Amino acid sequence: FVTDSGLNVYYLHRPGFKKSTAVLASPFGALHLEQEIDGEVIKHPQGLAHFLEHKLFEDDEEDVFHAFTEVGASANAFTSYDQTMYYFNQNNDLLDALDILLRFVRRFDIDEKSVEKEKPIIVEEIKMYEQMPDMKLLAETYQAVFHEFPFIYDIAGTSESVNNTSLKDLQTAYSLNYHDQRLVLVVIGNEEPSTLKDFINQHPQNSSNDLPKVKNKTVVEPLTVNKTYHGVYESIETEKMSYSFTF
Repeated sequence: FVTDSGLNVYYLHRPGFKKSTAVLASPFGALHLEQEIDGEVIKHPQGLAHFLEHKLFEDDEEDVFHAFTEVGASANAFTSYDQTMYYFNQNNDLLDALDILLRFVRRFDIDEKSVEKEKPIIVEEIKMYEQMPDMKLLAETYQAVFHEFPFIYDIAGTSESVNNTSLKDLQTAYSLNYHDQRLVLVVIGNEEPSTLKDFINQHPQNSSNDLPKVKNKTVVEPLTVNKTYHGVYESIETEKMSYSFTF
């Protein structure tokens, strides 16, 4: 069903299931570096979707992880190339955990101080992944295959792009991609469908009637590989190889 605010909800009713789960997803990921609104092109820094995920999950009003733990739920989030997802698993009352999920993802409460505090944390995460041979191989493979397509950029961005990210960048990305008309909620549980629907409909909404239509800009990518061979030589125990092709 769709709420009055435009939130698309999918519920898989499973009577007798002991565990419930829910995911609230935004169609904003690492690929979406340029978005168009009413003819105006908005350029986002590399890694912005991932940065926003970090800040929403580390809410300045409350410890989100602690809030989920208090109701017996386990929660996490991740950013991929084409979306950002926030989710929980729950063995107790589904609605308590769902309330927390809907509340913290649909609320932007980030200040300049917390943005600056987060930057070195993300930069260290980038450096950590750069030291992992499998992740390094994947990144180098994408850069060898593609010319322009944003797969050539790390999901978390670069140290430079992270350090140059501003509170305004985060506010812009959130306003374009985190209102109810862009979000999708998927729930699996044993709660009665009518009870769940009433609960979601009565929850504070995050939308507006004058929201512009967001269009992700298409990247024109040549049909040839960027490099036919590319080697990286570093100190690792076992050599690794990746073979890719276009068609």
